[in-house]
Amino acid sequence: MIGTVIPGGTVRIDVGNSSPHTDSKGSLWLADTLGVESGSTGVHWDLGPQVWSNDADSAFVYNTYLGTWGDDLEYGPFVVANGTYQITFMLGNAGSGPLNKLPFYNGLVLGPVSLEAQGQGTLFDWTAAAKNGRVGVSKTITTQVTNNLLYVAVRALGGQNAHSVTLLNGLTISPK
Repeated sequence: MIGTVIPGGTVRIDVGNSSPHTDSKGSLWLADTLGVESGSTGVHWDLGPQVWSNDADSAFVYNTYLGTWGDDLEYGPFVVANGTYQITFMLGNAGSGPLNKLPFYNGLVLGPVSLEAQGQGTLFDWTAAAKNGRVGVSKTITTQVTNNLLYVAVRALGGQNAHSVTLLNGLTISPK
């Protein structure tokens, strides 16, 4: 088993970005070298300077993302101490122009996705995020690690007449 050893404290991953960043609070955001797309349609996008209504410390995270069409995004295994962790998924609207209220720039029909940690998921529906315009959305879930291995994923659910676009801008892992 090969895994990425995660040091104590909060780990921040700037998904879709090939370079690490330090925010104004001095927090390090790791480059996205840890994620895997389950299919062949994954894309890393750098949107360049964008105007986000998020706080300035996290706005740069929403300028890059990893996305797929109908496939999953998987992170881990991370080698961590056993215990309880909070996983925060940062999901942003990547739209522009007349489509800027859609969470994906080309206006595909969007189905729900599952935000998962340790195989347990919670439903995320893009409908609410799409209404926010250019605002990043964070969703935090809590999970328990009992074997020193942490797995995180954004899973496409699809369904009839739907197309799940798995999209992720940032990921944080914090011991609770």
